[in-house]
Amino acid sequence: MRIIAGSLRRRTIRVPQGAEVRPTTDRVREAMFNWLAARLDFEGAQVLDLFAGSGAIGLEAVSRGAASCTFVEQNRKVAETIRENATALGVVDRCRIHTADALAWCRRSNDSFDLIAADPPYVYDDQQELLETAAELLSPGGILMLEHGRRSPEVPADQLLDRRTYGSTVVTYLAAPSPAS
Repeated sequence: MRIIAGSLRRRTIRVPQGAEVRPTTDRVREAMFNWLAARLDFEGAQVLDLFAGSGAIGLEAVSRGAASCTFVEQNRKVAETIRENATALGVVDRCRIHTADALAWCRRSNDSFDLIAADPPYVYDDQQELLETAAELLSPGGILMLEHGRRSPEVPADQLLDRRTYGSTVVTYLAAPSPAS
């Protein structure tokens, strides 16, 4: 797997082996970041990568100028792969890596993010609660990007920015909830 663009372009990252990791393909990541680049200034952005896996999404954001990325990955061995990738790329100082349940971490966090990427298992019972909880961590003008299977979550019409399908992968883009929500 490789970084698509930015200062780390063409650099490779390790992908943890195992059934619990479903890496986003280069093609889908490129499409996601093309969509985001038209709507979000990565320079200095604060990014949250939930269900981070290899860290490819967050590392791509750092490569494109994000000031920092917070990675949340429940599996210790997989989280260690993120640390190894960030170290090999020379950006570990811009990365915070938490070994935790994503939903529980979001409930505890008081941080604010310009971009939140979430890639839970396609069969994830708490998807709706995750969306609502993570959206509360968005800074004004922030974007929440949810990667999921064909079953799309319910989102308020005023938050839905777009929904794109890439084969069996669907990406839903959401805006921060309005203060009245």
